[in-house]
Amino acid sequence: AIRSLFLKNILCGMLIFLVTSTLSECDCLANSAQTCCSDWNYPSKNASQDLTSLCNSAPIIFGCGISRACASKSISGPACDAFPLISNICWDMSAANLTLSDCDNYNRLCSPLDTAVAQCTSQGPLPHVLTTAKAKSDIISLCSMEMKSCHLCSDNSGRSCNCANLGSGGCTIVPPASLLSVLSAICMEMEMDECTAFFEMCDSLPSGNNFGSLCHKQVQTPTSGSKQMCNGQGIVMFASGIKAITTNSDMCVAFIFENWLLDTPGKHVAAVIGTLLLGVVTQLLESISSNQRHSFWQGKVSVACVVKKCDVI
Repeated sequence: AIRSLFLKNILCGMLIFLVTSTLSECDCLANSAQTCCSDWNYPSKNASQDLTSLCNSAPIIFGCGISRACASKSISGPACDAFPLISNICWDMSAANLTLSDCDNYNRLCSPLDTAVAQCTSQGPLPHVLTTAKAKSDIISLCSMEMKSCHLCSDNSGRSCNCANLGSGGCTIVPPASLLSVLSAICMEMEMDECTAFFEMCDSLPSGNNFGSLCHKQVQTPTSGSKQMCNGQGIVMFASGIKAITTNSDMCVAFIFENWLLDTPGKHVAAVIGTLLLGVVTQLLESISSNQRHSFWQGKVSVACVVKKCDVI
């Protein structure tokens, strides 16, 4: 009996030793280059905790805007999982040479060039995702012109301020608004050169991710019997000048009024003809008005000359 108990203790000790050594070998946070880390994933609970802490500490970060849009269902898809979200944020911080303690675990896993953690690639940052610095710079530049969407920023007292002053004089973006939502609203209002990086991010979203109206990809149902030429979102001008709209992912030109969208070939033709007729009518009215003014003043001169007995040539 004593021998049996002794053998059991030995076997139990060996088993504990094997389990402990296996776990220590696959401590991917300590050494992410281990082969056994290739199938290891960072626990989603830990990722969610890191994400919450990061966005509470620095809500202005561009990736936190993506997170809030996910929470409000404005964005859906794999990009809304916790690990891809902290990937966006921690990559952004690294690009800016900034450190946040809640990125420590992510950096241990994914920063080493020889990391074996496949999750760092399969759930890494979105392609062409904007950095916080880039998004702020584009918003400030865009808002050097007066646009309605440029007043989505607010100061410390909650009053609206022009986003051209973002980062100075207390002008900031208060949640639930974000760099993402403000930049989206501005670029929807008027597509300028500073929107190029934003639309590049939208156009390169991996399959399965849907940024909805934030990326202007909502397509309205075409009118019966007509060919849809654009995505149903209006724009007053293109910074690049005249643009041939050929796909339903492009924005629609708004003609005269905000809701008059040229989204079919027929409407484009009607707008061109209407513009020409408007010019003709304007000139006709100007001509009539000019003739009336001439007749009026000619009559005044004639009356004055009758009174003063002058010669009218």
